[in-house]
Amino acid sequence: MFTDDKGCAIFYDLAYLNILLAIGLTPDEFFHSTVTDNYQILSSETSTIFKVMQTGQPILNYEQQLTTLNGFSYLSLSSNPIIEQGRTFGAIEFSKHFYESKQIKYLDNFLGHKLYRDNFYNLSSRRFYNDQCR
Repeated sequence: MFTDDKGCAIFYDLAYLNILLAIGLTPDEFFHSTVTDNYQILSSETSTIFKVMQTGQPILNYEQQLTTLNGFSYLSLSSNPIIEQGRTFGAIEFSKHFYESKQIKYLDNFLGHKLYRDNFYNLSSRRFYNDQCR
């Protein structure tokens, strides 16, 4: 997942759609909130995404157990700041979740979906902001 400098998601891997389903949010709802809004016991002080944006230093091979508000859990493994010309303007987080083959087939249905295409446009056009984020 990529975030802007406010901690709002601006890009996510296609497999993240399954996590959003487990969270109970649509991608549109997720894009309009900060990452800390959707997890138990996660704040700007405890989030690795916010820490790397504050320090400008990556956090590598650190397993952070993330539990959504409805109890779904997965591991965040590493967070990295996105820096250009000395300015931190977001973060990239890598996470691990194992999928069964039937879930992978379900995810294939989203490849041509408008939200996935918009997601790609946000990243490829370098629109690293989310003007509708809370």
